[in-house]
Amino acid sequence: MKPKKKGFTLVELMMVMAIIVVVSLVVGIFLTTFSKKRHLQSTTGAIVSLLRSAQQRSIIQENGKYWGVKFENLTTDNRFILFNASDTSLLDFSSTTVVYLRKFLEFLQPPIAGNSVILFDKISGNMINNPDCLINNNTSSSVSIHLRNSTATSTIGIYCYGKIE
Repeated sequence: MKPKKKGFTLVELMMVMAIIVVVSLVVGIFLTTFSKKRHLQSTTGAIVSLLRSAQQRSIIQENGKYWGVKFENLTTDNRFILFNASDTSLLDFSSTTVVYLRKFLEFLQPPIAGNSVILFDKISGNMINNPDCLINNNTSSSVSIHLRNSTATSTIGIYCYGKIE
């Protein structure tokens, strides 16, 4: 009688390897999606922070200027820009900070090949470049960021009376 050999067969080892590969793929896809959604949230937070910074700089009249944020939805790059200007015509527009969105994020508002400018009033901090503000102070402008190939979207509201959410 031959002694039985102990160990695993090749088929058993292949099955274990296949299970490990499948589990690794599922975890990898989950982590990638989770990471991109976190970038969407952190970018939204960065935009809100920059808007509030522009508003505060206008309120304290830093350098005697108006401050605002410009959102550009270009075909190649999406970006937002902290800027200042001597008057509301923005003829002497001067950028101080430019932030580019990651490639997997895009603006839904402003639309493609468009831009949007949010300008804050000195002292009051109210948004002053939206003509609808003259009619209704509860009017708002919005900026929407979208995660490409996903339904995940984040929208920021900027109200005429200065509220940013």
